[in-house]
Amino acid sequence: MTKEFKKELFLGLGIIIISLVAFFVIYAQLETKLSNLSTSVSSAQASINHKSQLLADLAELKRNSGQASEYRRKMEALLPERDQLYNYQRYLENLAAPRKLNINFNFQGEPVAATPTAPGSASFNLDVSGSMDGILLFMRDVELKTTRNIVSIENFDLTREENGNYKLQIFGKTFFR
Repeated sequence: MTKEFKKELFLGLGIIIISLVAFFVIYAQLETKLSNLSTSVSSAQASINHKSQLLADLAELKRNSGQASEYRRKMEALLPERDQLYNYQRYLENLAAPRKLNINFNFQGEPVAATPTAPGSASFNLDVSGSMDGILLFMRDVELKTTRNIVSIENFDLTREENGNYKLQIFGKTFFR
C-alpha cells in the first residue's frame, strides 16, 4: 500500500505542479496580450481625441471664415494695388495745393513684393516746403485721413528756410497688396 500511496501522491503532486505551471504560463500570456491591448486602446483613444480636436478647430475656422473674409475685404480696401501707387504723387499734390505747399515726391529703389502674409512696401522721399501750419495740416491728412494708403515715416528733417517758410524732408514707406 505504501507503494501505491506514493505513486498516487506523486501523481497528484505532478498534476498539481503541471496545473500550476500551465496556469502561470497562460496567465503570463494573457497578461502580455492584455497589456498590448491596453496600449492599443490608449493609442486609439489618443488618436480619437486628437482627431476630435482637429474637427473642433476646423469647425471653429469655418464658423469664423465669414468674419475673416470681411476683415480681408477691409484690409484690401486699405491697401491699393501695386500699380495704383503711381497715383500717390498726384494724391499728395492735391493735398498740398490748397495749403500752398510745394512738394517733390519720388519713389526710391525697387518695391518689396507683397506675400500672402505681409503687404508689399515702396520706399519714398518727400520734400514739402511752405508755412508751418500748412505743413502740419498736410501731414495730418497724409498720416491720419488717408483711406487708401498706409504710410510709415522712417525719418524726417524739418528746417526753417531764410524766407521764413519751412522745409520738411521725409523718408518713408507706403504699403500695397
